[in-house]
Amino acid sequence: MWDYIKQLIGIYSAFFHGAAENREFVNDYQYHNFHRMRIVFPIVLIMTTISLVYAFQNGPSLSYLSPLQWFEIIVKSTLVSLLFIYHILVHVNPFPKPERMKPMHIFLNRWGILVVMFLFSLTSAIEAIEHGTITIYIACILVVSMTIQIQNIFSFLFFTINLVGLALTVYLFSEEKSDVIRFFLSASAFTIIAWIISRFHYYRTMDIFTKNLIIQKQKKTLELLASRDTLTGVLNRAKFDRVAEQAIEIANRYNRELSLIMLDLDHFKSINDNYGHSMGDEILIIISGLLSASHRRSDTLFRWGGEEFIILAPETGKKTAIELSERILKIVDEQTYPKEIHMTISIGVGVHEPGDSVDTLLNKADKALYVAKDKGRNRMEIYQGDIL
Repeated sequence: MWDYIKQLIGIYSAFFHGAAENREFVNDYQYHNFHRMRIVFPIVLIMTTISLVYAFQNGPSLSYLSPLQWFEIIVKSTLVSLLFIYHILVHVNPFPKPERMKPMHIFLNRWGILVVMFLFSLTSAIEAIEHGTITIYIACILVVSMTIQIQNIFSFLFFTINLVGLALTVYLFSEEKSDVIRFFLSASAFTIIAWIISRFHYYRTMDIFTKNLIIQKQKKTLELLASRDTLTGVLNRAKFDRVAEQAIEIANRYNRELSLIMLDLDHFKSINDNYGHSMGDEILIIISGLLSASHRRSDTLFRWGGEEFIILAPETGKKTAIELSERILKIVDEQTYPKEIHMTISIGVGVHEPGDSVDTLLNKADKALYVAKDKGRNRMEIYQGDIL
């Protein structure tokens, strides 16, 4: 019973005080509102223009127009003018994608709907006085409630203003004052229904959008976790396979430079044996941080496995790869580590040649790294054919 009461309170709060909105949802529904308006507004513009022309051609001369006819001409002329101006603004300054919506776009979109709908309500009131029915008004607000997303407080303002505009117009220009009550009661009932429909439509859309947003964020998180090493946070071997294939394809197709730098921590096994695996993990985290800070923004760092790392360096030839490797050697050697541990690193460099694949480039770097280890560690070697 208590849960049921809390649900009712939640619905009441959502209807009258508004639910939490995120910026992405606001941008998304305003963006879709805009595209719906691009379809609806030209239709309203054509219909109103035709109605206005018809009023001039078939009505009495200007000197014999009644106050209601003058009001009709003014309202329809204003509506046509505003729709025409809005149409020009849309083409001169088109709305961007949802993620690039600015407050100016949202303001223009929101108040554009309100002003046009208000003027259309006045037009509907004129039709009601002349023909005794508010069918046009009812159809219009129901269509808006089911197609246009309107925020909470603004939706109340939106429907209230349109209802007041209809009732006030009928009150001022109708000769039968009894029509005022009849039209107002009928219009009020349908306006309330339209407002309720718009709220359900709005929250249903927000719920779907929020769920989709959560799914997208979870998907991105899973993709990130699948491509990152859980200990160091750098990209993992699976991600290397995808990135390296693209880099090799670009290098072969456009004859661009590419280097692969393989790095291996010296005597890392002794760290685990003497200080434990937790200290070994801490050293790996420190080293990965140093490597991340040392390479260029265009380069990509990967943890290859164990104590091995790889830096994939596009647009990098032999000379630049050597300079980068020597800088890393110095940074790692001079770093202060816990428990006064001294760490060094050995580096093997493979430089891309036309026709190389990922495997051949890896093999070059691996052979160069083996030579660096064999020559005493804490050094860099670069693969140059069969001679190192």
